Amino acid sequence: MGGKNILLRDDPINLEAHDSFRHDAYEGVLKDLLSDVEPPFTIGLFGKWGAGKSTITGHLRSSFGFEDGRTSAFAEIDVWKFQTDAFRRQFLLGVEKELVDQGALQCPRIHDRLDTQSTVEVPGAARFSLERLFVTLVVLAVTLSVSVGLYYWIRDAGDLNPEVAFLTLILAPIFLSFAERVPNLVIQTKESTAKLPAVTADRFEELFDELLVRRLERRGITKVVLVMDNLDRLQSEQAVEVLGSIKTFMEGNSSPFLFVLPCDDEALRKHVLEQYLTRSHGTETNPQAENYANEFLRKFFNVTISLAPFYEEEMWAFAKEQIELMQLAKDEAPAIDRLSRMIGFAFRDSPRRVKQFLNNLAARYLLAKARMEQGILNLSEEPLSILLLAKLMIIEARWLTTFERLRADPGHLESLQGRDSSPEASGRALKEFQENEGLQQFLLATDDISGSRGTLKAYMVLKQTDDEAALPAYDAFRSAAESADIAKASALLGKSERLREPYIRTLVRIIGEDGRLGLTGQARNATKTAIQLAASSPVLDQASLADEIGQLMGQYASVRSGIAESPVETTLDLLGSSTRQAYRQAEAIDLYIEEFGRLYGEQTSDHFALAAGIVKAFANRLSMLSKEQIGIIAEAIETYYGSELGVLLSATSSEESTTALVTPTTIEHFAKSLKREDLEVDEDEASASA
Repeated sequence: MGGKNILLRDDPINLEAHDSFRHDAYEGVLKDLLSDVEPPFTIGLFGKWGAGKSTITGHLRSSFGFEDGRTSAFAEIDVWKFQTDAFRRQFLLGVEKELVDQGALQCPRIHDRLDTQSTVEVPGAARFSLERLFVTLVVLAVTLSVSVGLYYWIRDAGDLNPEVAFLTLILAPIFLSFAERVPNLVIQTKESTAKLPAVTADRFEELFDELLVRRLERRGITKVVLVMDNLDRLQSEQAVEVLGSIKTFMEGNSSPFLFVLPCDDEALRKHVLEQYLTRSHGTETNPQAENYANEFLRKFFNVTISLAPFYEEEMWAFAKEQIELMQLAKDEAPAIDRLSRMIGFAFRDSPRRVKQFLNNLAARYLLAKARMEQGILNLSEEPLSILLLAKLMIIEARWLTTFERLRADPGHLESLQGRDSSPEASGRALKEFQENEGLQQFLLATDDISGSRGTLKAYMVLKQTDDEAALPAYDAFRSAAESADIAKASALLGKSERLREPYIRTLVRIIGEDGRLGLTGQARNATKTAIQLAASSPVLDQASLADEIGQLMGQYASVRSGIAESPVETTLDLLGSSTRQAYRQAEAIDLYIEEFGRLYGEQTSDHFALAAGIVKAFANRLSMLSKEQIGIIAEAIETYYGSELGVLLSATSSEESTTALVTPTTIEHFAKSLKREDLEVDEDEASASA
């Protein structure tokens, strides 16, 4: 993309020069209210995150900021910055700094009063004392010497047993005394540390009154507009603490402060509700808790102003204005109108989220372009669609659970957009829409912006495997394989020796991925495609593909189903090309025997023809069948196909197969099924034959 203005700055809107949402009315009313009321007073400015509350309150500084001749001042603090520190301390420091910076107060004093440190002793690191060890060893040596001397003296004096008992009596307290000295070998040092004193409630009230209120009075300032932003983004306990501090300490009769709190009232209500439930040890909301939260906020605010919701047209226009400020507009000019409508619809509650999304889109767009140039992303020579990229990013941003399902199974989008009308798909889509408000409307509005499963996956992760990226038409090849379009897949495969291995690995990956996701139809079709391509194309490495298909047979029923629907000769020849997978031939034969029996239940000429093909393949490969398998086939022919001439002709293709597969009972059934008209020969046909 290149150039400047790749990203948008998250600056407040200049209401005088540009006001897309006509917020200047809120600013005007807020100025009038603040000019008219006498402090203390608390105003709530309610709106969702990114709706423009900070933009509105930011313009109050010019009207109330301190200047020569004014009796008002303005201060703004972001309480979110204080969530990891004591609010009272940081509030006092932050407000004083704001007032000093604009000249309302002459010099900072609170910092010195708050940051007077006290020194306390705390346990330090443990240290091993060599001096004490030396003294202890000396004591031990003296003790042992005395003990040995006593022992010999007592032994010479009398009997052995009494002297031992007496010696033990003497030594026991000595060794106990020594044991008591061992812990003293380690010295616990003491260290000094500086500690800030806690700002208690009484001290906060004292400092607030003395160092803010009284000093402002002496300066002749009677009104201070104090904006406290991001209150709703605090933890519940901290948010309620801030509200309590304002009401308890800062709304005294002599306070010059007018509080303006821009916040999301729903978030604030949840904070109060959570704290109420915590204190009452409740776990679920109830009418009493809801009433408490509502009453708490009603008493806290003297007046509230709620920002009106945005019209979609307003957000569309805003999104378009922002896009036109970006380099993105130059690269994707034809898509601007549609793109702005998509973004405006998806994020119609928050202008800030629109800007945030556009920045994310620009970064993702750059990444996609770079990966296409590097060959990491293969879109089959199709240009990058900014609309499809934006659509998937919007789903990711707004409906993350749906996006995760799409990333696991890109075909899920077909169900959500109504292209898969099966009852199962319709049920999944209905559940998805019920769980994700607004998703159905968004997908209806963007129904024409879509792609195949391979394309969607590439757009969602912005990269592919080396094999996928190397194939010249990966997406088309995958689509052909999953729909069992053998002719198209074969044409795309071509005869390139260089692409032989990538195609093998890609086919296997498609089969395995579809099998893992439970996409039975796609996995079955891809298996059939792989088997038939192996027979018709010289490009594919038979042994490598046989190894992979053999492993997948044991993992997924859909792969076994695809094998059962594939030509018998082709499959058995493929599996036989790998010595490692030869045992899978017997499993494949069992699958075909099961399929042979199932086909009779369909009772159509097409299915009887398939059954005849299976019997013919077995008749030509009797050496591969076990006696048990031959018996099962013969019994099935006898039971189900005794009257089907095509099946019997296939079974009697050789003397060996006739003996193995056709029983006397089968011949009897066939004879009974014959009718006179079946035996009559048309004279014209007989003449022609002659």
